[in-house]
Amino acid sequence: MLNPTPLAVPDAEVGPRFFGYDPSPKDRDRLRKRGHWPANFYIGGQSFVLVADIEKCLAERKAAAAAERERRSAQTTAAIKVRWNREARL
Repeated sequence: MLNPTPLAVPDAEVGPRFFGYDPSPKDRDRLRKRGHWPANFYIGGQSFVLVADIEKCLAERKAAAAAERERRSAQTTAAIKVRWNREARL
């Protein structure tokens, strides 16, 4: 029996299917250079992306979002402490 899970997805389908939007090919290439989009390869002139690369990219984006959320939370907490200290002195 064949495995129904594909190994690769056409590059044009990656955006809407996994990231929720469809950037232009120029924007995909720009995101790829920054490491925010999975790497692609060509077969018969058509661009494909490995599903494993998509999963890795999604995991990296989730980790980066969690780190940014933590950084902003710490920044907000520090600002609140500074304000409370200022109000306590008044």
